[in-house]
Amino acid sequence: MKTVNEAIEHPQFKALDKWTTINTPKGPFQVLKPVVKMDGSEERQLGGIPNVGEHTKDILKELGYSEKEINLLYKEGIVG
Repeated sequence: MKTVNEAIEHPQFKALDKWTTINTPKGPFQVLKPVVKMDGSEERQLGGIPNVGEHTKDILKELGYSEKEINLLYKEGIVG
C-alpha cells in the first residue's frame, strides 16, 4: 500500500497528468482529476473547497428555517 505522498509522486500518475491543485481555506491541495472520460463531454476543472460552515445559513434556509431560528441556532452554538 502506498502513502498519499507516494501516490502523488508516482511516475504513472505524473505521466498521465492525473493530478491538479485546488485552493482550500487551508491552502493549495493536490487532488486527482476525474478518472473517467466520456466521449462528447468536456473535462471540468474542479473549483475551490468551501470553508467549514460557509454554506450553513443557505442550507438551513433551504430546509425551511426562518432567519430568527437560524440566528438562534448560531447564538446557542448549535451551528457555527
